[in-house]
Amino acid sequence: MSMGKVWIPARKSKWWLPKQRMLTVYHYCLQYPEWEDTYRALGGGSGIRGVTYDGMPHGTGVGNPTEAAALRTAEVSMKMQKLRDTVQEVAPDIYLWLLKGVTEGVSYEYLKSVMGIPCGHNYYWEKRRQFYWTMSQRM
Repeated sequence: MSMGKVWIPARKSKWWLPKQRMLTVYHYCLQYPEWEDTYRALGGGSGIRGVTYDGMPHGTGVGNPTEAAALRTAEVSMKMQKLRDTVQEVAPDIYLWLLKGVTEGVSYEYLKSVMGIPCGHNYYWEKRRQFYWTMSQRM
């Protein structure tokens, strides 16, 4: 799988973002696979696992580890859902392909040749630009 290029929009584009903002959104979206791993490790919505007390000392911190895990699970879940909702809103017809493109950085050529994306290059890139602009507004 090849990494796609980072598109920095021109000022005259209707989807223009300042370079650093675009890079922020781009790298935010690339964290999606990490969020999925974290979500699964924390119980993946099937309930937060309780803490096992084995009688061994584990530090002096005061806190509620179950509550912390629940809050982290909710945070990660909301980030993932916001990203998926934005892709769905911008391009419901190519949702799965665009989601893979913006969260894994794969190129259009990979999406076309391996995954069979049902649209042309120009349409895909227009939707991708629109996605990054919309995601920037929601972050």
